[in-house]
Amino acid sequence: MGTMWCLYDPTPSGWCKTDTHSTDITSNWLERLPAGSISTWEDLTTRFLVQFFPPERTAKLQNDILMFQQHQGESLSEAWTRFKDLL
Repeated sequence: MGTMWCLYDPTPSGWCKTDTHSTDITSNWLERLPAGSISTWEDLTTRFLVQFFPPERTAKLQNDILMFQQHQGESLSEAWTRFKDLL
């Protein structure tokens, strides 16, 4: 069984997932950082976001969320599911 990891999500459903692959990737990344290269939580946060959420990806996701529209012939339920996946 994988390790539990959580991202902050203000909605009641939360974003807690069990994902061994993601945990392995992030653990390997963290272990490869030079010893002493992270001294604050802000350092860790900044480096993590740069590594796993590059600005181009973040900008595209923000645009996709802001410009979200229901597709022609798509049910409201399908559109809602697609929107939640973007979040």
